[in-house]
Amino acid sequence: MAENDKKNSLPEGAATDFKDAMSYGDYLGLEQLLTCQEPRSEQHDEMLFIIIHQATELWLKLALHELNAAMMHIRSNDLPPAFKMLARVSRIQAQLIQSWGVLSTLTPADYMTFREVLGSASGFQSHQYRLIEFTLGNKNEAMLAPHRHDRAVHARLTAALEAPSLYEETICLLARRGLGIDTAQIKLDWSETHQPDDSVRSAWLSVYRDTEAHWDLYELAEKLVDLEDRFQQWRFQHMTTVARIIGDKRGTGGTSGVSYLRHPSTYDSSLSFGKYAPNYNYYPEKTSAGRQEMNGKMIEIAADDGGSFGAYVALPESGSGAGLILLQEIFGVNQNMREVADLFAEEGYVTIVPDLFWRIEPGVALGYSEDEFNKAIDLMGKFDVDQGIEDIGATLKALRAMEVCTGKAGCIGFCLGGKLAYLTAARKDIDVAVSFYGVGIEGLLGESGGITCPLQMHFAALDQYVPEPTVAQISDHFAGHADVDIYVYANVDHAFYNHSREASYNRPASMMAHSRTIAALHKVMGPHFNLEALWDDHLKFEFETRNTPDTLATMVGEPYVNHIPTMTGGTGFEELGRFYANHFIPQMPKDTHFVPISRTVGADRVVDEMIFCFTHDQEVDWMLPGVAPTGKQVEIPLIAVVNFRGGKLYNEHIYWDQASVLVQIGKLDPEGLPVAGVEIAKKVMDKTLPSNTLMARWAVSAPK
Repeated sequence: MAENDKKNSLPEGAATDFKDAMSYGDYLGLEQLLTCQEPRSEQHDEMLFIIIHQATELWLKLALHELNAAMMHIRSNDLPPAFKMLARVSRIQAQLIQSWGVLSTLTPADYMTFREVLGSASGFQSHQYRLIEFTLGNKNEAMLAPHRHDRAVHARLTAALEAPSLYEETICLLARRGLGIDTAQIKLDWSETHQPDDSVRSAWLSVYRDTEAHWDLYELAEKLVDLEDRFQQWRFQHMTTVARIIGDKRGTGGTSGVSYLRHPSTYDSSLSFGKYAPNYNYYPEKTSAGRQEMNGKMIEIAADDGGSFGAYVALPESGSGAGLILLQEIFGVNQNMREVADLFAEEGYVTIVPDLFWRIEPGVALGYSEDEFNKAIDLMGKFDVDQGIEDIGATLKALRAMEVCTGKAGCIGFCLGGKLAYLTAARKDIDVAVSFYGVGIEGLLGESGGITCPLQMHFAALDQYVPEPTVAQISDHFAGHADVDIYVYANVDHAFYNHSREASYNRPASMMAHSRTIAALHKVMGPHFNLEALWDDHLKFEFETRNTPDTLATMVGEPYVNHIPTMTGGTGFEELGRFYANHFIPQMPKDTHFVPISRTVGADRVVDEMIFCFTHDQEVDWMLPGVAPTGKQVEIPLIAVVNFRGGKLYNEHIYWDQASVLVQIGKLDPEGLPVAGVEIAKKVMDKTLPSNTLMARWAVSAPK
């Protein structure tokens, strides 16, 4: 009894009389706060919409409070308090990212019940969000326009526009530390978005090359990277949530909605890795070609004999995975090598590209002009192969020590790197090695006895650096070796995998070699994805739930779909999203269904054979563009070749017999033509049906 009384009593000493004292609700102003939610409709879900956005504004208010204080401390050269404040902002950003998950429980049908009461109100008009953008450096005077009606807000935004951003305050700090910042960078018009500058890049290079001497600046740079990373995550979740709720409709504020959020000027803020993370730009691009934004960063690796060298690292979307070392061509860690690293990160690997020329000239990143080619040849002549293998060993050790690396590690090399991949397999404890057009391997066959891991080699039939007799010599040497696979690609030249070299790049050979490489990597060290289940999910969203955002969510960021007979589909997120939302999913006949015939699952693709069935009761843009409904039933054999990257769909090639479709809907007369209608589908399902019925001369070969 006494125990029950204890359970039902207040904690000892708990205050209960607040007639003359301040309560929790008084301190927080809860009476005012909790009466600010005033739905303008009778719809249940409007309350969710209001509270999510009000809570977001409160988090933005706190973020601004912390950012402004952090900038004050940076101006005062007092960095430790700024670190704490910036870390807090990153945690706030994590809360904001999570909030999109709550809002995404609002379905399109739910939202449409109260959308009209919003009028022209839109998150686009959030002045606190705009203050965050200005404070972080994404300056755009045009964004003041929606706030002209509120003088106080307009004045506050104008002040933020004209003041140094967080990053510009950081550049001023670098100048005060004597790191050689160009004086023009300190006297800029702060209302313009900061542009990359060589003096700033050089200053950060000094910081990242000697982190011990500049530890607080190094820590500050990493805090800025965290901010930028979370900011981009928040924007992406914003875009996908809006796509899920309103599709391709215009926003209430008058913008184009998802298209506006997806546009680079909106989605890609000035807080790019190229500006906020100087270590990601450790190597300045030396070509005149336009740069592609990289997904990775630069790290330092300790050499076994002293000193250190840079290496570009790209992480998979999952954040961890097996390790992969990419070994450079003679052009250094240039843009092409970084893009290839990003590609293999998308495939699911923690990918690292070490600077193997660092002992001759650190940071080599050459293009392919004649002068740059001559310099590359000169560098190769000075390169110590044995020392390079030791540096690869140091890279392997550093890679396996990373928390994000799950243990196993492979290597892939190109040209010079192809030879180094072979030697790494012979001399180092690597789990799998792949060599592309490795130059000079024939002189190193004596070391093949040291190879204990699977080795794959790709050669070009027209390669003057590795001619056909040399390839034959290598192939003969490894004949009978179960773990060594050698592939030769007809009618292609050296560097056929390098998409940056237009004269030699060959896409079909490159695609085939890439698939074979992925198969070798998967077999030894994963990752292992259930491609069949991934494909089934994609089909479900296309044909069952008929949901464009969910369909796109199964795909990589830059997907590609081609319906071969009609050349319909799209390349890239925006074009393909437009295609799915307007010309594929809504243009699918209601009785569409499949009859499965076969399915083949490989290392990186699924080949699906089916009979595709529908009634032509509406215009089918993707299969029969411009053909009015005929009401005819269609059964057509269809093949889908589906390529995956890192657990997401990368591309689809879809094939069918368009002549048979046209025959079945009455738009093509088969008389006198070697075409057939539904018979071809029936024949696929029943092998006992007669063959060769379209062949007039079939009877001629009949036995007498």
